[in-house]
Amino acid sequence: MPEAIQVSLKFFAVARRGATGGSEVLAHSVPAGSTVGQVLAVLGVRHEAEVSLLVRGRVVGWDYALQDGDEVVVIPPLAGG
Repeated sequence: MPEAIQVSLKFFAVARRGATGGSEVLAHSVPAGSTVGQVLAVLGVRHEAEVSLLVRGRVVGWDYALQDGDEVVVIPPLAGG
């Protein structure tokens, strides 16, 4: 098992402001076995944040263990009227 894996994080709308400084996609090298929550915490996204998390097109939880090459998509709640 590699010591580090490569993941990318894609943020939409207001979710990208705080975590990425405005960038839509970030690439990161993270320790093998890292969870979505651990990676997002490093970027300042709190677990209490009301966001949807997707990996490989599937909804996942904060405790999802990332694999090499995963893309995490962070989507804020939608509102409309």
